Amino acid sequence: MTYRFLVILCENVGDALCTTPAIKLLRDYAPTAQIDALAITQVSAEVVKHNPVFNQVISVDMIHDFPLFASCYTHRFVFIPTPKAIAVAEKMSLPFFKAEPPKPAHLREVGVTLLRRVFPDMHNKESEHYFLYPQTENEVAIKEKLKKAGATFSPEEILIACHVGCSKAAARALKFWKRGVASHRTWPFKNFYFLTESFKKDYPQLKWVLTGTLGEQKIIKKYFKKSDRIIDLTAQTSILELAALMKYCRVFLSGDTGPMHVASTTAVPMLTLFGSTHPSVTGPKPVRDNMIFLLGEEAIETITVQQVKENLLTLIVDQ
Repeated sequence: MTYRFLVILCENVGDALCTTPAIKLLRDYAPTAQIDALAITQVSAEVVKHNPVFNQVISVDMIHDFPLFASCYTHRFVFIPTPKAIAVAEKMSLPFFKAEPPKPAHLREVGVTLLRRVFPDMHNKESEHYFLYPQTENEVAIKEKLKKAGATFSPEEILIACHVGCSKAAARALKFWKRGVASHRTWPFKNFYFLTESFKKDYPQLKWVLTGTLGEQKIIKKYFKKSDRIIDLTAQTSILELAALMKYCRVFLSGDTGPMHVASTTAVPMLTLFGSTHPSVTGPKPVRDNMIFLLGEEAIETITVQQVKENLLTLIVDQ
């Protein structure tokens, strides 16, 4: 049988990255198959940009006749069943294979489990890590952006990458942060500010590289009127540039967000803050010795500035 597979990518960065082990497994199982990706959003398309598994990556905006398009494929897959991904699959009016939500398996395992159910003779071993393919051009671009924003690249300089937002913050901008406690995936922004202040006296060589969207950019400008300690790259990095950024940073600090998964594809030490989610289900894979997870007992805002500072220092000193 000549296989033609269509993988419908979910819309956000983290979930799309979590499907890459299943995507690689599908190629290992069927080396000569046509495997195409249907990207719902621009960011999901960038997650699989340059991924050698795919023959082509197609934007959903390019599809005018969904049933006709879907009929070109022998199998259609939704590895992470988000409402948007399911809605796109249902437009095709043809059967598709849908993974079940993790209970309590890690998101990485959801697509893999689906494939082994569809293909009982699939005995290939799945990868333990995600796949992302930043290029030399991304490294050049991010270095130039760092330099323009204030990085000196001197031997004494310590860069800490810090992603302060999440997808909800990106959508709601400043209104999101005005609620005080942002969300179950986002540490209150005032805590990030107090954290940077706590390092100011004893670590003058430390600079904070802040990433995120326009929503985070507004709150950053509110708290940091003018500071030579802040390198503001919000709304300036692509997914692949974000991955390339890790090469220049001593530690990556964030909540349970898509950029956390991006960082996990590199070797950068990571400090990740969790609230109502848990690293066993949504955390980075594989877990490395230079990763630290802090879990809020009731919610993410119960994690203190002092806790984060102590664990950051552990990662900084260990390098």
